[in-house]
Amino acid sequence: RRSLAPIEQPLDAEVTVADLRLALQELGPLFSDFGRFLALRADLLRSQDCLELAEIPDVGQPLSLAEVDRLVAGELGQPTNEVFAVFEQTPFMVRWLEQSHRAILPGGERVVVKLAHPGRRQAVESELEALTVLRGLFLGTDFAVSDHFDDVRADYCQAVSARLDLRTEAAALKMLGRDARRSDLWAAPQLFGDLSTSNVLTRQWLPGSTLDELADRSMMHAVDASDLARRLSLTWLQMALLGQLFPIEAEVIEMPNGRLAVTGGVFGALPEASRANLWTYVRATVEHVPDRAAASLLREVVKVRDDAIEGELRTRIRQAVPFRDGGWSAAGESLAEYSLLHWRLLRGAGFRARLHLDQFYMGMFGVARSARRFAPQDDHLAAASRDLDWLAGWNQLRQMASPRAMGQNAESYLSSLVELPQKLDRLLDLSTAGSQRPAASGRRKRSEHKNASVAVFSLCLMMVALGLVSGSWTTLWTELGLSAVWADRILAVIFLALGLTLLRVVRRVR
Repeated sequence: RRSLAPIEQPLDAEVTVADLRLALQELGPLFSDFGRFLALRADLLRSQDCLELAEIPDVGQPLSLAEVDRLVAGELGQPTNEVFAVFEQTPFMVRWLEQSHRAILPGGERVVVKLAHPGRRQAVESELEALTVLRGLFLGTDFAVSDHFDDVRADYCQAVSARLDLRTEAAALKMLGRDARRSDLWAAPQLFGDLSTSNVLTRQWLPGSTLDELADRSMMHAVDASDLARRLSLTWLQMALLGQLFPIEAEVIEMPNGRLAVTGGVFGALPEASRANLWTYVRATVEHVPDRAAASLLREVVKVRDDAIEGELRTRIRQAVPFRDGGWSAAGESLAEYSLLHWRLLRGAGFRARLHLDQFYMGMFGVARSARRFAPQDDHLAAASRDLDWLAGWNQLRQMASPRAMGQNAESYLSSLVELPQKLDRLLDLSTAGSQRPAASGRRKRSEHKNASVAVFSLCLMMVALGLVSGSWTTLWTELGLSAVWADRILAVIFLALGLTLLRVVRRVR
């Protein structure tokens, strides 16, 4: 084990984040991993500095074939060749703490087997204390980490401990699978629980290309980069604000049918009340309503200083300017840049984000960083927030016309629809009876209005039918390789056109 002496003296104040990145890489894999963790802490570092630290690679040495066989047999109780019909000896992904192999089960199912490195688990637990030597690295610099180093180190220790146990990821994938059934945008692989332990995770293999493969220059010509960035952002917002879990750091592939699949990673969760509150916060930030954004944030924070004043936080958020205070673009107008700056401003005003809010911001930065790889000049998170509002309204309409909802309210729906023509006819009878027009004209008018009442009845049935087939429509659209968002928009336009036609007919009848 390498001997490290604490850095007692402050470094030169001119030290750059690039110097910090190189120093962490040279100190070894644990320190490199700590640097990647810091890359998500935009509350303590400027966003540009976080992007620099995110360049630290996550690489490791693969286990030998004998170590793999010993690990699988010890965890699953059978040798590798008995558990799997085919097991690729060479891993297709190797990271510091884990590696992944492709395999085929005896029943023919194609799977991915992720293996944790048990020896490295012990090394991590013994070396976590060594992170204290980094304290002096931040002294005398403008890195806010220096003021909160103990808290950051404790957060990292908790995060890495969760990653060392693959059961945490397995539980997340199981929960994601339930959420994915309700989404047309993304998917999650099936988990094989009987072949998963704390050191082995077996999941369904899904076809597709990883984000790294899609970002490769040789493939960029075949990718609609702007559309992919927008779908990434929309998927994350839907998971964070409407689902049970959302990715902080995710393994994502784009499947041949255009859906995004989340196949692993580190996840966070929002309490139900916080989902609605943070959705309000996102809308307020997009619409540049700082007081409403501050009011939403204040529900998700705690005071860490007795002199913390809510009015001061509101003032700081009103005066926030990302391109001046640490954004990554020249304009500094994106949703992510404003939000991450708000995160930094909390500490300066004497507040601290609750754990779920920290996770929300870290996940937002992670997806903004991924989307930026494909379309760096566009604000895809803001566009995705408007898409989410659209989809949420449309889904509510679809739920009202779903078979279950229709079944629960069938009696009232059908009675209303059946009685509608008769009610219109009675109204027409009353209006015709009080009229002084000739009888022939009254009969002609009555006939026209009867035809109109039939049209009203038909339009109502068409709108109900459209709601019932909306799921199949979206599935067909995505199978053709087109965006599910645009499928829902087209369906909503058709629905709106029918509704307007219905209103015109009813108005003519009246």
